[in-house]
This record gives sequence, C-alpha cells and structure tokens, in this order.
Amino acid sequence: MENQIISSEIKKSLKALNRSEQKRVLEYIRAILKNKKKKVDALHYYGSIDRQDAESIKNAIENGCEKIDHNEW
Repeated sequence: MENQIISSEIKKSLKALNRSEQKRVLEYIRAILKNKKKKVDALHYYGSIDRQDAESIKNAIENGCEKIDHNEW
C-alpha cells in the first residue's frame, strides 16, 4: 500500500517537471539502481569461501605478498 502511495506521489511530481528536469530525475534513478546492483553483486559472494580457506588465503598474502625482496630489482 505504501509503495502505491509513493509511486503516485512520484508520478504527480514528475508531471510538474519539464522534460529536462524529468531526464535528470531518470538519470538519478538509474544511478541509484546501478549502485544498488553493484552492492547486490558484491554481496552475492559473501560466505562463498569458508573461514578456513579465507584464513589460508590471508596467510598466503601476508607471508608471500607483503615481503619485499630488495635483490629482485
């Protein structure tokens, strides 16, 4: 019910705007949806690696990637 009220108010407000302003609103909505999709995509992978594997990856990074071999260059 609340969604219907909000949708109705949005439609009324859009009618009061000129074409250029309506385009700006549309761009804003699309930006919100794009950001929302990015967040959902990232959350999709949450929990896909178990704690033990995550610890192994963390340790490998800390032990291998954080060391500098000064003679390498």
